[in-house]
Amino acid sequence: MKIYKTKTQKLDSSTYSSWYFCDRSSSLHKKGLKRKGKKPLEFFARDIARHKYEQLPNGRYYEYSLTAFSYFKGKPCKYHYVLDENKSKIVVGLELYEDILPNFINTDKLYFDVKGGKLTYLKPCKKSNVQNRKRKYL
Repeated sequence: MKIYKTKTQKLDSSTYSSWYFCDRSSSLHKKGLKRKGKKPLEFFARDIARHKYEQLPNGRYYEYSLTAFSYFKGKPCKYHYVLDENKSKIVVGLELYEDILPNFINTDKLYFDVKGGKLTYLKPCKKSNVQNRKRKYL
């Protein structure tokens, strides 16, 4: 499946829903996401994002999504899209050209390990369970 990009245009937040990304940091939802140089930030639909995770270097990554998407309405962006069998565009991702504040980043505390192109999804235990286990061994 080939993914195409549009030219830079203004973001229309009314027609798109959740966009996902991953990072090695476990605290982006507390400190925000900053662009590196002039590179745009890329976000994708969940199924496309998870397909791209397999191509990441080995290590632990944390999954995040954007919230309050109406805040970005009218901001410059580029859309990523695929063509269906009728040559219609289906938007699967976007690039934003500004930093993301922490209150616009959501986490469900899902993280995964990449090793040799294979993913292992993990979800952390609740703190109360971890504390109970520690008490048993004391």
